[in-house]
Amino acid sequence: MHYEPSGDDAVTSDPDAVVCVGLQGCGESTFSRTLYALLRQARLSPCWINQDEAGGRRQFLDAIRRAQRGGHTHLTLDKMNPDEAARDDYADLGLRALTVVWSHPDGTDALVDICFDRVRRRGSAHRTFKADRGEGRRVRQTLLGCATRCRPPTEGPLIEVSVADDTATIARRVWAELSAHGLTDIPEIQTLDMAAALGVANAYESFLCCFSRHVEYAAIQIASPERVLELVPPEMLDGKKVQKAFHVTTLYLGRDACKDPFLLQQLVGLLGESIELTLTSVASDPKGTAIAVRNEGEFPCENAHPHITIANAPGVPPAHSNELLDDSHADDPCRTVDSLPPAHVSLGHLSSGSREGHCGARRWLQWHPLPPHAGLVGRWWPWWCKHLLCDCIAECSAWLSHTPVATPLPTFSIVMGLWTSAVVF
Repeated sequence: MHYEPSGDDAVTSDPDAVVCVGLQGCGESTFSRTLYALLRQARLSPCWINQDEAGGRRQFLDAIRRAQRGGHTHLTLDKMNPDEAARDDYADLGLRALTVVWSHPDGTDALVDICFDRVRRRGSAHRTFKADRGEGRRVRQTLLGCATRCRPPTEGPLIEVSVADDTATIARRVWAELSAHGLTDIPEIQTLDMAAALGVANAYESFLCCFSRHVEYAAIQIASPERVLELVPPEMLDGKKVQKAFHVTTLYLGRDACKDPFLLQQLVGLLGESIELTLTSVASDPKGTAIAVRNEGEFPCENAHPHITIANAPGVPPAHSNELLDDSHADDPCRTVDSLPPAHVSLGHLSSGSREGHCGARRWLQWHPLPPHAGLVGRWWPWWCKHLLCDCIAECSAWLSHTPVATPLPTFSIVMGLWTSAVVF
């Protein structure tokens, strides 16, 4: 069956959706992340929504609604969706969806055997469904029960794939359907790097082994607040509370699911690397003060306005810095912007952990308590954050003053890390 949108669909700007139907371990998530990475390569705006990442049914549906309003070209709904009862959740969402169903030509037992073997081999590389030692029988029974009640949809566009097919084969079939019948033009898949897309998908499983708890945000943390404050005119701080720990947020999720596995993979890859930062201007209004950070490809960042929040008036959240730095406020008479002299953070030497890490992490990845200077960071993030999971501290040099380069350089410590819901400030 092919994806044939109706005449009404053809005039709407809603995203093309792909709904996965299959057992745990059949490969829906690997496929979903691969498709996401391919669409990103094609310079489109996909959104990957996974219920395990979202945290539950309500959060999953809320994430879909937000994505529908987010201007995305494609949505991939990564959930088992085994029967009509499970798929009824989508009835009121008005999705224009292509369904991809995983099965096995030799029947249910063969399907369960392959899925069980994959679940067993992936170990901790999953949020919720793991074949822990001694629980193999329970896991197999769960898979068999899910397979028994699995009922693919009888209406709407559908592709049936074999669980024995490799991910690239499945991705090519789905891509062909989207290319032929979707509302968004996509390039020939031969022009894209399938190996790189598979790398993104597989790297995310490795990420789950190291970060078994939901990631709240990723950031570059600067550990010398007094050096940064030297750049800010005192009048810009009047009546405001100065933050005692400064950082550049590169990805903020909060309780939301990760919808960009590619960006998260990039950030994880930077753990242990030195980061160069150029500070360009100080912006201030009665509500807050922030320093803009240049990002012309120096580091991956979700935020369109990378910045360091310096201070806020009482009751104003740090997120006000995004509004303060947006060009739409350029004519605000209450807004002041001072350009900074050239400011550069040089590469430094890294110090990595020496003890074995938690969550199956490699030797260089370990739990670090927050350093004393970061005590106030806990006020910016949910109280359930307990510890800081990061790789290392880079000791870097910087010149951030009007004085000649010959002047001794102040020292900054920069932490490139991921904060998880495992951690206590």
